Parts: sequence; structure tokens; C-alpha cells
Amino acid sequence: MDIELHLLGLLGLLIHYLKDWEQNNREGKKYTIGKALPTFFLSLITTQVLIYLHKDIEALYVVTPFAAVVLGYLGNSVFFSFVTAKKPSSVVMASGDNGSREAIWFEKFSDFPQQGDETKLYYDASTDEYYYWTGTMYARWVGPRPPKPPKPPL
Repeated sequence: MDIELHLLGLLGLLIHYLKDWEQNNREGKKYTIGKALPTFFLSLITTQVLIYLHKDIEALYVVTPFAAVVLGYLGNSVFFSFVTAKKPSSVVMASGDNGSREAIWFEKFSDFPQQGDETKLYYDASTDEYYYWTGTMYARWVGPRPPKPPKPPL
């Protein structure tokens, strides 16, 4: 059964690259094997390792014969999507910020003002975490980490 799964994974990988070649050919683009080789080998290794470990990962992903073909076919697509993904300019940070907020230093979270300012970040020195005011409460900042704010004079 293991050899069958490995061969089906290879079949899925082959189908992916044949489809890619056909699409490039239809669009009149030049498709060179040299350009595809690095991602092909990475996809091949990833697919084969996941199939080899299928008994160990069955709680997460059950590798059936059909799943092996899908894994081979999608392995490169998913990997390539992650590698080439770019943040669209229209996407804003999770907190609605572009990374230019002023940060204010506080010794601990309980020292934050009762009501915050939505345009500022609040730095908790005891945990080395940043927070922002949502309008009703403080939430942990998950955007780009700004430089540490200066400690206020005593």
C-alpha cells in the first residue's frame, strides 16, 4: 500500500505540472523545465515525506489513495501560493493601522488609562507586550512591532 501511495502522489504532481505546461502553452508563454525544477523537487520531497509519515499524521491528515493524488497535485500549488503571496496594498493591519502609531510606555497593564486613545499604542513593560484601545477595551497588538517607547522620567 505504501508504494501505491507514493506512486499516486507522483501522479498528482505530474498532473499538476502537465496542467501548468498546458496552460502556459495555451497562453503562448514559454515554459522551461529549468524554471519549474526547483519547485517540482520541493513539492516531490514534501509530498513523499508526508506520504511516508502517513501513519504518524493520520490524526491530522488521512492519506488515502485519492488523498495521495490530491496531495501531489496541490502540494506545489499551496507551497507556491505561500512563497509568492504578497500583502495587497488595500489590506490594513488587523488593528486598522499602517504601523505609524505613537507608543506610550507603562510599567504594567493596570497602569493604563481607564479609557485609551485609538490612535496610540500602549506598551506594558512587565510583559513586553503592546496593546491598543478598541474603543471599549484594550486588545493585544498583533501588527508590526514598533520600537520600544522611552521610559517616562520619574
